This record gives sequence, structure tokens and C-alpha cells, in this order.
Amino acid sequence: MDVDDEQRITLEVPERLRYLEGHFEGFALVPGVVLVQWAIHHARERFPALCAFRGVDRLKFQKVLRPGQRLTLTLKRRTDGIAFSFDSPKGRHAGGRVRLEARHD
Repeated sequence: MDVDDEQRITLEVPERLRYLEGHFEGFALVPGVVLVQWAIHHARERFPALCAFRGVDRLKFQKVLRPGQRLTLTLKRRTDGIAFSFDSPKGRHAGGRVRLEARHD
């Protein structure tokens, strides 16, 4: 794998994130679907040829993610899209694969 085929992005969950409203009162958690959306967003930024969403595989949520936490999103380019993981000093929070079809110009 080329160095360019793997990207690491440092993120911090905002204290006020609209997706936290009602999820859950008194113990805010980042919904898993938000993590998948962040992975897709950053994959499309870093690997612009990937465009058409085709599905998610091997999705696993392992640790909760709370407002204010810093984490690293790792994206690995694959022939059928990307593999992604969200990690922090507390361990792996989530990971999986997003199938994204490359643009054929």
C-alpha cells in the first residue's frame, strides 16, 4: 500500500453538536451513524475519485464517544472504497468499511 493510500486525521468532538440533542439526556453520546458520515466525508475529501456510495460492511461500534473527546480517524484506501477506524487513548471506538465506487472519467 502506498503512503498516500492511508490517511490519519485528528478530530475533536464539539461540545455542542446538533446530533447530540436527545442522544442521550444527561449522558451525551455521538450516534454511530454520525461516525460513519464523518468517515465518508473525510474519505471523499482525501480520495476525490471516490464518489458513489455503495454500502457499509463490517461495521462495529466498540466504545462510546462523548463531546470533547479527541480521536484519530484512520482511512485506508481499498479497491472497493475505504476501511476506517476511530481511535483515542481509550481504545478503538468504531471501525468498518465503506464501499465507494471510483469515478470513471
